[in-house]
Amino acid sequence: MGLSKQGLPGLIRGSLPFKRFEQLSLRNKLLISFIFVSIIPILLAQTLSYYNSTVSMQKKINDLIHFNLVQTAKNLDTTLTSYEDLVIQIFSDENIIEQVKKLNSGSDVEQLLARVEIRRKFSIISLSKPGVRCISILAASGQVAWYDRVNNSGIQNIWSKYPDVTQTEVYRSALRSDSWVLTAPDSDRYRGKDYHYVNIALRLVDWNSYSDASLGVIVLSVDEAYLYNSCNRPFDDPNRDSSFNFVYDRRGRLIAFPLKQYLGRPLFRPGRISGAARDGLLARFIRRAGVFGERNLIINRFQDQKQGWTIVNAIDRDYLFKQMYWMQRLTILFGILTVLFSVLIITYVTSALTHSIKKIVAAMQSAREGELSVQVNLDTKDEIAMIGSHFNQMMARLQQLLEEVKVATGRQKEAEIRALAAQINPHFLYNMLDSINWMAIEKDEHAISRMIESLANILRYSTNDSSWEVSLREEIDWLQQYLFLQQNHFENSFESILRIEPAALDCRIYKLLLQPLVENAIVHGFKGYTAGGVMTICAGLSEGFLKITIQDNGRGIPAEILDAIDRELQEPCNFNGIGIRNVARRLRTYYGAAAGLSFESRPGAGTLVTLWIPAG
Repeated sequence: MGLSKQGLPGLIRGSLPFKRFEQLSLRNKLLISFIFVSIIPILLAQTLSYYNSTVSMQKKINDLIHFNLVQTAKNLDTTLTSYEDLVIQIFSDENIIEQVKKLNSGSDVEQLLARVEIRRKFSIISLSKPGVRCISILAASGQVAWYDRVNNSGIQNIWSKYPDVTQTEVYRSALRSDSWVLTAPDSDRYRGKDYHYVNIALRLVDWNSYSDASLGVIVLSVDEAYLYNSCNRPFDDPNRDSSFNFVYDRRGRLIAFPLKQYLGRPLFRPGRISGAARDGLLARFIRRAGVFGERNLIINRFQDQKQGWTIVNAIDRDYLFKQMYWMQRLTILFGILTVLFSVLIITYVTSALTHSIKKIVAAMQSAREGELSVQVNLDTKDEIAMIGSHFNQMMARLQQLLEEVKVATGRQKEAEIRALAAQINPHFLYNMLDSINWMAIEKDEHAISRMIESLANILRYSTNDSSWEVSLREEIDWLQQYLFLQQNHFENSFESILRIEPAALDCRIYKLLLQPLVENAIVHGFKGYTAGGVMTICAGLSEGFLKITIQDNGRGIPAEILDAIDRELQEPCNFNGIGIRNVARRLRTYYGAAAGLSFESRPGAGTLVTLWIPAG
């Protein structure tokens, strides 16, 4: 019954240890509380920090490695593309095509001369790109014409081991494909040294005769070492030994690998294994091959969609996390030392703590009673002293704010008086313009009279509740008077055309929303024009919106300024154009995301501004 009435907190407060704890001094309470409360949270924080830092670093490393693999894939594609360009060069050489025809159907002498000519051309082409091991033509007749940069023999070549080259994988694969064919690495031995190469093959046709009949296959044999180096760090990179990349194809065969005896070897059957299981298989293969010994590895993969090859990155996990492990141990040691040091220092701090707190409480009591000039004077430099200092600053700031309120109240009254006086000025200006207008009429200066009348109307319209909504009819009437003044000011260097649908005239629009856009077109678009400028303003209803366009045939907007305008329209970015910035911000204020404003322009071809406003 006692537990149900008081609950667990009441039971704890009624226990003997808690009663004894309440009888202790503040210093002893803080010391005991610190000992019991600090050690467990520190250990827990260290454990969570270790876990979070490990997971976070693993994720960031995987993201970085994925990015590097994407770049590596691009490098590999660039390397292969450069070799493919050589094949295109051969494919488009009419002389080589004629020589291949002779290999297929010529006499023995013609075939011999054709091989010599092809060999001569291939010897020149092979010098244009490093890594080219051999360039070959496998003719449909079974004849082979080649140039081998390593084995420059006229008799033996990399195809000598095949009884019939038309039955080889590279030949048959190229005939079945209308594009490039890349085969797994092949090998050749010359003068006691093994050479490994990847074949890039393309079916050869007589494109001059528009015939699809195959003349043979062009094969470019590329040294595997060049492909491997394009996927890995430079030799002088200090981190080269901690990670490496290798490549396998769709069939799981190794294309590029540091240990050449494994090239062309299948790692697994396609489609039989995927995901984490494939990463585990790759890690076991690397350990079994002895590249990194028995180290823990992090495996990441990226498949190049163009070639169908997969680039794998293997990195030594212990090497990668070595510094982090060291920092974690250092942090744990530092935490333990901090706890011990804090236990020692807390005994000194708590002795002065009570005295400082009493001073601050007394000062707060005085401030509550209205004595705002009260200050706390503490000789210590600890956190309590900082609280006292902040209290002093707060009281000083409070006094300063009271003074500022008094000054602001006086200034507000002064501003109200000035506002009343400012209301007189527009009426005075209207009256003066009206007087000047009648004087111009009396002197038969009707053009001047019309300009003065338009200016007065513009001023009256602009200063009379400029933030209110008006009909589009009122805005267009005002805009016509504004255009009249601008045309006179710029000596009729441009003309204006208004095309307003009657249904749009009663739509509501905020005042002066179009004026900055029109002014920009006049001042900037027609800058330097003496005649020939045309501005067309159109308005109509479209799908529930009021669509307004302002188009000119002026100078246009430079690309960098157009980019700055686009950024301002997306999000305020302190664009220098005051008019455009004003329109964009007013649209955001009035309509939010419902309105739209866009600019289209080309230097020398004019500018089109489109404004979308909800018509409801």
